[in-house]
Amino acid sequence: MYVHAFLFAGKQCRLFLLLLRHAFLIFSATSAIAAALDNSTDLSSLLAFKAASTSGGDASDINIAANWTTDAPFCTWVGVGCSRRRPRVVSLNLSSFSLQGTISPHLSNLSFLSSLDLSNNSLSGTIPDTLGRLPRLATLGLERNLLSGTIPPSIFNMSSLVSIDLSFNNLSGSLPTLVLLPRIERIALGTTC
Repeated sequence: MYVHAFLFAGKQCRLFLLLLRHAFLIFSATSAIAAALDNSTDLSSLLAFKAASTSGGDASDINIAANWTTDAPFCTWVGVGCSRRRPRVVSLNLSSFSLQGTISPHLSNLSFLSSLDLSNNSLSGTIPDTLGRLPRLATLGLERNLLSGTIPPSIFNMSSLVSIDLSFNNLSGSLPTLVLLPRIERIALGTTC
């Protein structure tokens, strides 16, 4: 009687361990797929930015059109900084790259982005309202471009923003009456408005 119960319990234990192993494998595969999807979102956002802007200047300038190719991982692209644990874009520093064109609204899909520096270029058009949806953005540098229009109100509701510089552009309009920037240390508008 006891032997039969022991064998039955042993079978249950093996079945439980087998189910546990399969659950772990499914969870691992799901995590890997989610990471790959996140990476593809970052990649497509960077490629959309590349398509919306061009790198001018002379031949000695680093040209993002030539450097930003799918032949290499985007974390190795010039101006792109990635997190150490996962290949997610945390910084985009393309200051003084002679960029022309517009700022792609797809940059707002870089959900881990904490620093965006596109200063000292010739970017034109408006500041995309979608930039205000970047949950981790702490530094925003868009100074010394040819940006026009109004400053999107969403920019002034970014809880993680520490520094913003929009000076020396062709921006117009007034600042929103309600500004929710609890961490802000520096706002530079200069001759913007």
